[in-house]
Amino acid sequence: MKSTAIYLFALLTLLCSCKSEYLTNAMFQNDVQYMAKAHSTDSVKTHTYASGVLAIHSGDQFGNAYGTAGMLNVYQSHTLAEPNLNVAYGVFGYAGNYSRTSDNNNSKSTADFSKGFSGIGGNFSISGYIPGKKADWRVLGVDVMYSKEFGDYAAFRKQGINNDDYTFYPSSRLFTWGLFSEVLIKNSDDVSLGFKLGLYNSPNQPHRVEGLPINNVNLNAVVGYRHLMFISSLKLIPTDVFLFPSGFQIGAAYRF
Repeated sequence: MKSTAIYLFALLTLLCSCKSEYLTNAMFQNDVQYMAKAHSTDSVKTHTYASGVLAIHSGDQFGNAYGTAGMLNVYQSHTLAEPNLNVAYGVFGYAGNYSRTSDNNNSKSTADFSKGFSGIGGNFSISGYIPGKKADWRVLGVDVMYSKEFGDYAAFRKQGINNDDYTFYPSSRLFTWGLFSEVLIKNSDDVSLGFKLGLYNSPNQPHRVEGLPINNVNLNAVVGYRHLMFISSLKLIPTDVFLFPSGFQIGAAYRF
């Protein structure tokens, strides 16, 4: 199952017209985590969650270099009234591996590698919302994430030398912020659906469209059933041609 997902992901990256392979911070784009908040009609509006996801990210259009990680996020969220605000804050940790495998049809000569990484970080989310009997619209919100990366992959990037074919991003510190809009639909007391669009900026990571203030687009879809929530997220990078699919997450969260 995991191998199939990686192959499908590599096929998507072949469609990109980018000019260089980017070796980025291990969690670029995947530091953005979906943080659940209670619906305005819920009787309990403060919850603690633990979520775990499988995260995959590629920095190049050939699908030769990609990172795979497991992530754990523990956070607390509040849904407030007067004013209508959703607030969430938490900590996360991750561990995984970043590797590159040669493609014989590609003339690039960077050596193959396989490097481990791990890290810790914190995240914060706040948004206003318009309440409804079935659907809460979180019209505009702000997400902020900060993390610190450790391990061999971070050390490897610091030693890299940029050239026409490869761009190394040596920073082991990753700061990301952005704006989002979200809809949470409460189908019943047991079932909910959520959809979220986020536009984010991670300074010191690839900006492939000059002058564009974002380098990271996130699409989230979630399904909640009682105390469980199933999470999927597609990560995209804006390019001169279109949105390049560069990563995804799949996982689940538990509400205590």
